[in-house]
Amino acid sequence: MNAKNSTAGRAFLNEVMAFDQPLVTIFPRGHTQLPLESEVLDQLDVLSPQSVPTIPVSCLTAPKVGGFGRTAQATCLLDQVFKSFETVDIDSRLLQLDGLDTSIQTFLSLVIPQGHARRGNFCAAVHLAIRALFTLHWHILRQPPQVVRAKFKPLEGWYRNSQEALETVTKIVIDIAESLLAPATANTVTFTVDAMPLVYPYNARAALKHINTSTRVEDADWLRNADGVLKKSLDRYFERWGVSNSWT
Repeated sequence: MNAKNSTAGRAFLNEVMAFDQPLVTIFPRGHTQLPLESEVLDQLDVLSPQSVPTIPVSCLTAPKVGGFGRTAQATCLLDQVFKSFETVDIDSRLLQLDGLDTSIQTFLSLVIPQGHARRGNFCAAVHLAIRALFTLHWHILRQPPQVVRAKFKPLEGWYRNSQEALETVTKIVIDIAESLLAPATANTVTFTVDAMPLVYPYNARAALKHINTSTRVEDADWLRNADGVLKKSLDRYFERWGVSNSWT
């Protein structure tokens, strides 16, 4: 095989397994200013200093934040989820995760409509936020039985809430998978599969994991259909980029 052809256009991703290992870079604090969008950078020589946006990373509800800024915010939310796992006290950790869950869901409720209006611009932000929700609620479901007092709710109540959240986020991923499989319209500049970020396979597999471990017998037909949609979307994604489609 030609060495050039074998390496061109490939990306290698590595999951961090040792969460206590310090990173080379440090995520910015909430008051840090969001990065400027490319369209703003292109006009810096004609814009007045007062017209250049100065929005902090933590301001999730700020209007007129572009895809790059939203991706930065989603990345910081995911980082906060991982950081919360370091909290030893279970009640304090659950309260942190509960607050993050609210923030992430609020973030998605704002960014998903933005993505519909500007196709492809917010895909990375949406998928990173989805990844954060899967990570957050799986962590709660992995907690061993114990007495908790956070929000005056037993751990079983936290389990139920996490299962419901996973149901919701799984349906969002299925909707995305269906759009990925839909034929591209004549006026579509970018094919849907081209807009899918590198994190898409992770989210599709996460949705498959939730479906395959579901005990909801009454939804058996829907679950079977959803399983097929997700697997086909992964096949389409990997076929597009010419990589192995071993999604199992």
